[in-house]
Amino acid sequence: NGRCNVQHGNLGGESSRYLSDLFTTLVDLKWRWNLLIFMLTYTVAWLVMASMWWGIAYLRGDLHRVHDDTYDPCVANVYNFPSAFLFFIETEATIG
Repeated sequence: NGRCNVQHGNLGGESSRYLSDLFTTLVDLKWRWNLLIFMLTYTVAWLVMASMWWGIAYLRGDLHRVHDDTYDPCVANVYNFPSAFLFFIETEATIG
């Protein structure tokens, strides 16, 4: 008779249904949301890793001794956060 024989029991609220099966949720989303999630994932990962490179350069004192030719920096060519961001993107593109 076309009736669904599967009963979903004990699934909780509507939001937990989507999170319980993330792959199916991503497949069922519209393309614009998939692309947005894809771009945000890369952007957030780049920002986190660039923050780590900038933090290493800052804690080591590399940012304060940029023009000192006698100093051997821990992270070369990182002068500020945008250069750390570009450094990580270049590193990821080269390795990956």
